[in-house]
Amino acid sequence: MNSQTLKTIAIGTAMLLTLTVGAPAVADDTELLIVNPTSTISTPPNIMFILDTSGSMGDPVSSTQPYDSTKDYKALFPSATCDTNNIYWTTIDVVPACDDGAGNLNGKYVDKASFLCEDAKLRMTGIGAYAGVMVQHHSGGSGSAHWQQIDIGNTSDPVECENDSGVHGGAVAADVYAMAGSGQPQFTSDPLSEISWGSGDAAQAYTAYDGNYLNWKENPVIANIAKMTIMQAVTKNLMNAIEDVNVGLMRFNDSEGGRVIHDISDLDTDRAAILAKIQALIADGRTPLAESLFESALYWRGMSADYGGFTTTTVPDLVNPPATITTQTPPDVDSTAFVAGFPGAYQQPALPVCTRNFNVLLTDGEPVNDTGAQTKAPADLPGFPAACAGAGQGRCLDDIGGYLANVSISGDPNNPQTVITHTIGFAIDLPILVATAAASGGDYYKADNVETLTTALMRIVENILDKGLSFSAPTVAVNTFNRTQNLNDLYISTFLPDGKVHWPGNLKKYTLDGTGVIKDDSNPVKDAVDPNTGFFDNNSRSHWTVGPADGSDVLLGGAANKLPDPSSRNVYTNYGSDDALIGASNKIDTGNGSLTPADFGLTGAVGEPTLAEIINWTRGEDVLDVDNNPLTTVRYVMGDPLHSQPAAVIYGGTAANPDVVVYTATNDGYFHAIDGDTGIELWSFIPKQLLPDLPELMLNGNSTYKHYGIDGDVERRRDNQWQ
Repeated sequence: MNSQTLKTIAIGTAMLLTLTVGAPAVADDTELLIVNPTSTISTPPNIMFILDTSGSMGDPVSSTQPYDSTKDYKALFPSATCDTNNIYWTTIDVVPACDDGAGNLNGKYVDKASFLCEDAKLRMTGIGAYAGVMVQHHSGGSGSAHWQQIDIGNTSDPVECENDSGVHGGAVAADVYAMAGSGQPQFTSDPLSEISWGSGDAAQAYTAYDGNYLNWKENPVIANIAKMTIMQAVTKNLMNAIEDVNVGLMRFNDSEGGRVIHDISDLDTDRAAILAKIQALIADGRTPLAESLFESALYWRGMSADYGGFTTTTVPDLVNPPATITTQTPPDVDSTAFVAGFPGAYQQPALPVCTRNFNVLLTDGEPVNDTGAQTKAPADLPGFPAACAGAGQGRCLDDIGGYLANVSISGDPNNPQTVITHTIGFAIDLPILVATAAASGGDYYKADNVETLTTALMRIVENILDKGLSFSAPTVAVNTFNRTQNLNDLYISTFLPDGKVHWPGNLKKYTLDGTGVIKDDSNPVKDAVDPNTGFFDNNSRSHWTVGPADGSDVLLGGAANKLPDPSSRNVYTNYGSDDALIGASNKIDTGNGSLTPADFGLTGAVGEPTLAEIINWTRGEDVLDVDNNPLTTVRYVMGDPLHSQPAAVIYGGTAANPDVVVYTATNDGYFHAIDGDTGIELWSFIPKQLLPDLPELMLNGNSTYKHYGIDGDVERRRDNQWQ
């Protein structure tokens, strides 16, 4: 009987190891690393949308018809597979399918009547989807009802979202906090009794989709649609999907520059007026990109208008003397954007302390009739460079973007304010737009149709609304490591905080000398810790490390870089019919026919990993080529052991050469058994409850809160005695 089999049997007969699955073992302390974005946004951001109204915006492109929430797409397409009475959910950045194509229905949904998230209503109406942290109140039994993660197949228990906290809750108006504890009412009026959002079960982010939207997406109607029509429909849907922002509108003039057609104001108050002005836009004229951005700079600074001014003419009213009639040219200029409503200087937008200001510039063409800013920007804008860089039409665009991002617009040294510019190329890919976004610290997107333009605008706005996220990834100090000691060997688990779902971790081995000083594996041996900093010395080398010294780098060396080849790795779960861990039905392997897509939470949606891909990824194959090297196939990655201290167990051997296995648990759901001598993984185990988390970990999207898998110390038990 080989050594590995002996160790496996020993776990079942002589020792039990306890694990904590799916929740932090202690009160969540990741707030030391992550700041909730909602706590840092004190004033609504100001967003000026600069929309292309040039003649080419009237040209058609092939696109899906825009989503219209007032239409019943199930009635329009009887073969549609989604129930319009359901809200479907997912934890990965893939739009779910309601039917996997083999007749298996997606169980990740809740009845609309059970979806209590008031904050989602606008998004669901505008774009059919909503993303946020949510929980479900499981009814349980014997007084065990409580809020926890949403369960697959639980379609009727109520779902609430974090953004409703303090705003909306149960049937009683004052009960606006999801109540903590088991056997308690769903909601309470006491904020001190609220669940701990951002911790444990209340830290999981979901994306929810209206079944009606999914039916629209499942049955696209392709048509040749004018770019202006697409821009109007998508922008209006966006305005119907967001709140707590201040929005303004600019358009291009027919020839030179641009003008403000809606002064920056509260979207929630002026939504109808903003929607009407977007709908009234027509495609006519040139593409003066730099001149329009220059005009926006004048507006942001409260300076005199140049291209965006207006005139008024007053004549007698011959029908109702002595009344008069006043007309304005151009008629769509918003006079409230000017001081006292008269032509001349712009009324600078309100700029409370720490206000965040943005331009969103959308165009479908290269700059045309766009040379005026080359002389006007250096002459008129305080602190602007003596000349714009580059050559040709619109060459000042990126210079103006950089200027707005780096020179305060407020004029108040105690309240510096800048403007970030995001850009979108609609059916065109323009280097000048890329350069402008880069110079400004903004983002550039290319869009070609309804869906890609919706994605671009939503990502920009979500970036704006989430910019309060601050993240610190410090070098991990020695005294923050979880460690276990066996004889003179010291096993330390480390992790690296990240803004993604998956936090990388590692298990490293050092030795202790007779005085308790941590020693490395260099030749000659030296102190592993720098006494001046308390961190690992950058030139130190842990045991098991091959290649350069790993020092304080979590990703280098250690057990993570000794993981077996995926073809021979032993990865198990407890989903099968075998009682023994190493039974064939428990092995996570493509040859195990008992594993199904549903076991991993897969729905068959386009963009989801296949069953084979998620199994191979779980076994350590670099399915996504994250190292950008197609010649390598092994994913040398372990998850983080945030609250997990490893445990070392001696199974025999001699005093000089003990047979040691080190057990460590990680938040990507793995329980690893590591050979204490070589650092090579002997086997790993993933509880069946955590298999549906694997696609989210594989795709590894951005995450505001910490993802938990197996999180807690590994404890030894022998002959019914904890050790």
